[in-house]
Amino acid sequence: MQVGYVGSHLYHLEQGPEANRAVGAVLGGATLLPDGRKFFAAGLPLINPNFGNIQWVSTPGWGWYNGLQLGFQKRLSGGWQLGANYTWSRNTASVDQQFGGEVQGQLVGPMDLDDLPRDYSLSTFHQSHVLSINGKYRMPWDRLLTARVAKAVLGGWEINSALRATSGLPQVIGAGFNVSRSRHVLAADRPDLIPGFSNSPTEGVTAGCPGVAAGQKLGTPNLYFDPCAFSLPLAGTYGNLGRNTLIGPGVFNVDFGLVKNTALTALHEGMNLEFRAEFFNLFNHANFRLPAAALFLATGGRNTNAGQITGTNTFGRQVQFGLKLTF
Repeated sequence: MQVGYVGSHLYHLEQGPEANRAVGAVLGGATLLPDGRKFFAAGLPLINPNFGNIQWVSTPGWGWYNGLQLGFQKRLSGGWQLGANYTWSRNTASVDQQFGGEVQGQLVGPMDLDDLPRDYSLSTFHQSHVLSINGKYRMPWDRLLTARVAKAVLGGWEINSALRATSGLPQVIGAGFNVSRSRHVLAADRPDLIPGFSNSPTEGVTAGCPGVAAGQKLGTPNLYFDPCAFSLPLAGTYGNLGRNTLIGPGVFNVDFGLVKNTALTALHEGMNLEFRAEFFNLFNHANFRLPAAALFLATGGRNTNAGQITGTNTFGRQVQFGLKLTF
């Protein structure tokens, strides 16, 4: 049995935000509303209208990782062996990529370049729980078999299996377009969280809103989270929702193998025939991808695809057989 702690502090993380933003997106250039929010008027010019988008590299990012690790190893003896590892961790960061762009299909540049702590959140790569178990078991009756036919048929069997289970990855819920008018093409504006709702609304049923009927079950591929928990911010403002608040579907997978070794020493010394039957994703469990998380269209209407999952991270059950002759 092993118990360990792993911790790290990350600093000077690179990011490549948009340099040629709207004039009002420069610190101090925006008008503040009475509630303290920045407001960008419509039609603001770029800082340098002679150029289009300009990406610049800076290193202002930071992050933390803290993890508790448990391990167990039982070496092969008595016909069986077992290994298990579990990690409980928390990974936070203000940025998750270099030079802007996407991670897992998400725009992950800073929403407000003048307020980087606003993006400090769970990292895009955070997984709270990771469990893996593997084992092998050799059938115990070999020593009891004396007849040649019985040994040939019943002897030499063993099974092996591997299990992996993880919690889901964080995801940014986006407004769907540049509602803030900051003209920052490498970041996704985020919506407002409606008071009283969870920032990761994946349990229960939908509350109901335009385009989304009330009472629909959440946490399914048809509707993983409730789009009705969020509203479109006032045009020209940033939403109040944090980064990476939604936790996506977890992963559960079991592989299984059946092996039979048959000694063919009557034909040649040291000759052995190995038969293998291997089952990948034994239980045919669907491990879903992250859902569509752009809530609104540029017209201001709701995106009817928001919350839907259209693919899986793993394949369905696969079975393969093999024979190997060694001599």
